[in-house]
Amino acid sequence: MPRCRLEVYKKAFIPDTVGKWNSLSLEIRITSIAIKKKQIKISPSSPPANNSYGQPYLNIIHTKLRHSCIFNNDLYRKIIIASPNCICGHLEDACHFFFVCKSYSLLSMKLFFSMNCFSLMI
Repeated sequence: MPRCRLEVYKKAFIPDTVGKWNSLSLEIRITSIAIKKKQIKISPSSPPANNSYGQPYLNIIHTKLRHSCIFNNDLYRKIIIASPNCICGHLEDACHFFFVCKSYSLLSMKLFFSMNCFSLMI
């Protein structure tokens, strides 16, 4: 296996795959693919507990928020919709949606009051 100067590169796909291939026994590397599939047993690892916490629908929304895939400005930058503006006419992003927009202020207040970890000063 080629030497890797950086630890990050060593964990990249190609060097990692080459290292795993080279660590297999010679018998496994020489045999046919059908036999290899039977000999190589990969135990599926279970995802961390926090990956499946709560309701799946809310997890999907949270992921969309983290990856910038839900607001008009995000969708406009990805050339999915024609305008980045909110229904009120301003640029729609997470900050505008949750804290500024008058169209969604009732929903935002309901959300913040339902979260007991925040104290709002109005």
